[in-house]
Amino acid sequence: MTQYGNDAAVTLNPRPRATEVELHGIDTIPDADRTSRPFDLFRIQFGGANTFATVLLAGQLAALVGSVLLLAVSGDALPPLKAVGYAALAGFGNAAGLAGFYEAVRFGPLSVAAPVGATSAVLPVLVGVAGGDALVAAQVAGIVLAIGGAVLAARRAPSSGDEAHWNLPRCLFFAGVSAVGLGVLLATLPTAAEDGGLYWALLVQRLVIVGFFAALIVARRQTFAHPPGFAERTRLATIALAVPGLLLLSGTLVYVLASERGQLSVVSVCSSLAPLVTVGLAIAVLGERLSRVQAVGVAAAITGVCLLAL
Repeated sequence: MTQYGNDAAVTLNPRPRATEVELHGIDTIPDADRTSRPFDLFRIQFGGANTFATVLLAGQLAALVGSVLLLAVSGDALPPLKAVGYAALAGFGNAAGLAGFYEAVRFGPLSVAAPVGATSAVLPVLVGVAGGDALVAAQVAGIVLAIGGAVLAARRAPSSGDEAHWNLPRCLFFAGVSAVGLGVLLATLPTAAEDGGLYWALLVQRLVIVGFFAALIVARRQTFAHPPGFAERTRLATIALAVPGLLLLSGTLVYVLASERGQLSVVSVCSSLAPLVTVGLAIAVLGERLSRVQAVGVAAAITGVCLLAL
């Protein structure tokens, strides 16, 4: 890529990945290495100005507010206790799935944690088949390809130099907890919505998630204070805190609506293809490239979804 300045054309070096360490320190960055884009400034302002606890709980609170508004507009009647129980179980599964994944990447590489977590659709598939879902051969093949493709797409090359700090048994344990927790969410939330109403199910689920993470943050004494040495939180960064939670709420809402119109064993598989979105964003936003294994995984997942649509 060539960039034209005031004096002469400058051929830019390859754009570094987000995980690479900046080499120039406080020195002037050479023209050939000035590959940043406006999005990088937003990433610094947003990421550097917030603690993990702030981002996590703020997003969930935004989703909770959204659930309250949806319920207020819908005017649904109070749900039966059984439906509340299913919704609470779904919320606990969701929270355990997220917490398990965060713990897994503390003890091991993302290349191990993410593929194990991507198997979360196995549980709702089993529940759907046990509940009477009739699958043809093409759909069975599609389920296998889609789940296997998601696992492969989630794999990333491990970073060098971190092996000494990994605890793979703990990583695998928490990744398994994540997969089971998210599987419980996918299997129970449609039942809660069917028995007691969609919007009550979303609200109860969110209440449980917020309570779970609030208790976890307090128990671990994590701080919401502004990190020292970083830029002050901007108004844009504050507003952006709500975006992940609202996206999660939207995804959950669409998933339940889809489960009302299709078989649980098929819908749950399609909804578990989040690794493909992550890979796509990594390519588009961070400039990363697919490894051969990831490319095979993406192709398999897309083929699987096509078979499920037959």
